[in-house]
Amino acid sequence: MPEMDGFQLTKRLRQEAKYQEIPVVMVTALAKDEEKRRGIEAGADAYITKTDFDQANLVETIERLIG
Repeated sequence: MPEMDGFQLTKRLRQEAKYQEIPVVMVTALAKDEEKRRGIEAGADAYITKTDFDQANLVETIERLIG
């Protein structure tokens, strides 16, 4: 993303009251533990790495988050 990365976007969304309850799922190539921690600290509800990507896992994650 040219203006900000996904961590910055998530953090900014979480600062806005109207977006605080919307689930955020990060799907990324960044797979280090520190990057995952950074995503969760930014406000992501789930963090899925592309190396572990599985469509069924993504669907399951979304279903869990939206109930």
